[in-house]
Amino acid sequence: MSRTGYDVLIDGYNVIKQHPAWDRLKLADARARVAAHASQAPWPFDVARVILVFDGPDTSSFPSGGRVTIQFASPSADAFIQRRIRSHSAPRRLVLVSDDGELIQTARVHASRRESCRWLLELGRSPKQGRGRGVPEEPQDKPGPSTLPAQAITDELRRRWLGD
Repeated sequence: MSRTGYDVLIDGYNVIKQHPAWDRLKLADARARVAAHASQAPWPFDVARVILVFDGPDTSSFPSGGRVTIQFASPSADAFIQRRIRSHSAPRRLVLVSDDGELIQTARVHASRRESCRWLLELGRSPKQGRGRGVPEEPQDKPGPSTLPAQAITDELRRRWLGD
């Protein structure tokens, strides 16, 4: 692991289920879309490597490339991701991308950064690009008064938990 970059663990099928179009594709095509998105995403932090995890045995000729590694995990991606979080040498330099409550709890306990699947899907989108069902609009340049206290709390917790 790079000391300057984060390792990113992505719960692949969880991301697919959050994208309205990818959820209707054949699994191999949907996996390819997630992998392409992860490899091209303009990550807002330095990334050492990305591990994209899917359930099941590796039954495809799915190439890993660049900083994205495809990992098929049997019996479950969740168990694999939890083991990786628990055994990571620097869990504060680890980012989990998932909406799975149990995985989020494991990451929280180990002080790893947690991001939602929608967050990943939004990386690189401009406000003018179309949105699919269930994908929120980007926030306005200046947040309204109702979002300021929540953002201040989020920023404070990020400083305390991640030491940023």
